[in-house]
Amino acid sequence: MRCWCLDWPHLPASARLGVGACLCPACLRAALVAAGVTVDGTAADPDTAI
Repeated sequence: MRCWCLDWPHLPASARLGVGACLCPACLRAALVAAGVTVDGTAADPDTAI
């Protein structure tokens, strides 16, 4: 089974410090935004999620 997070943008290694092995969708999205990763138009954007 493929993990849902593989469809999201990658979280930069520098943003993973102190983060556990897995994040829920809301926390992963928040971490991506905080790291400056564009999430609009991806699975991380709730307006485009299926």
